Amino acid sequence: MAGSWRSVAAAGILVAAEADGALFVTADADLRAWSMGPGREARVAAVGIAVRQVFADARGDRVVAFALFESLDDFRETGFDQAYLRYKGRMGVWNLTAGRYVLPFGLLPSYSTNRLLVRTLEGETVGVETDNGVMSSGLAGDFDYAVSVSEGVGMHRWTDTDDDGLVTARVGWESDDLPELKPGVSVVWGKAVGGAHGGMAGPRMRRELAALDLTWTAGSGVLRAEGSAGRRDGEPFQGGFAGVDFSLLGWLELNADWAVRSGWRGGPAAGVTLDVLGAKVRAAYRYPIEKEDEDEVTGQVYYSWSRSR
Repeated sequence: MAGSWRSVAAAGILVAAEADGALFVTADADLRAWSMGPGREARVAAVGIAVRQVFADARGDRVVAFALFESLDDFRETGFDQAYLRYKGRMGVWNLTAGRYVLPFGLLPSYSTNRLLVRTLEGETVGVETDNGVMSSGLAGDFDYAVSVSEGVGMHRWTDTDDDGLVTARVGWESDDLPELKPGVSVVWGKAVGGAHGGMAGPRMRRELAALDLTWTAGSGVLRAEGSAGRRDGEPFQGGFAGVDFSLLGWLELNADWAVRSGWRGGPAAGVTLDVLGAKVRAAYRYPIEKEDEDEVTGQVYYSWSRSR
């Protein structure tokens, strides 16, 4: 597995060497404080820097090189969340990606919650958000597709430990006649660690799941939902997530979400996002249904900076 995605990456480097390009750099910082029951804590949740180099020729963009380096949890964990090369066909009708990239499952390709106060279920379903492998993706009429073969180790390692890989695939639909509605269906099959983004990696678990996802934009509001069902290590599993963001003013947004899974009812959350001097200031309250004495209040200051040439 490791040899295949590295070979594709090497081929992309050869193509990129013969093309002109543009460079984009982004840096961000995520500071948080929260209380849960009697506990109080504040920390630097994440600091990251992303570099995106686009190489183009007479026919348009040909190769995209992207790397996201992060330090998490008061700088206790440091590494590459993403590092990949993407070779693009004509008009993006087909693409080939090699390296460490976001997996095509559920809402992940279009909705990252790593810098939000939202809690989704990818740590329980697909297990990891990014992984090392090879992915084919593209467009076919009103449909977009992506198929990935990866190692199931996430951002925790660069190589597999038992050669049991992970297959993920997603097909989405988007029409010019109904642009506000974007549904999708995805599957995952194979072994992957748990833990999603950062943190301690959970045990490798066999995952055989299917999921439906939906993004619906209505006026100033956006609804995102995902439901999954199947088996994990042979045991039945079901999970669901729903989140709503509603913009009241240019600088004020209301947020709500709720995630549940087999054996765990989670808890609804409500929050607010403010734009203050170029930073995002967020606050959220989460009510835990199963442990009422552990209600959670979280505050966040998030700032990002970007440049291009």
